[in-house]
Amino acid sequence: MKIRVELTGQLKQAIGQAQLEYDLPEGSSIQRLFERLAAEFPEPASKYAIGEDGGLKPNILLFINDEQATADDSIVLHDGDVAGFLSPISGGSRHEEGKW
Repeated sequence: MKIRVELTGQLKQAIGQAQLEYDLPEGSSIQRLFERLAAEFPEPASKYAIGEDGGLKPNILLFINDEQATADDSIVLHDGDVAGFLSPISGGSRHEEGKW
């Protein structure tokens, strides 16, 4: 089954792509998707998205087909699903010489 992954923020910048596509076995859990992402992009995934326990880091929001989801093994993916990883963007306004 085909699963599209949409990336934002630091994860998108680190990987250098906004979208990825994975072919996973039918009935795969969200954990399987995390494993594939971590295997293909080990450094950016471990730095920004996937924790040492293999689960999603708490600062990442997960969306499945535009609905926010929790990152637990009970989520089973289906052909055509879109998994969105919303990661924070670093930086912001700087205060220089009294100006914002």
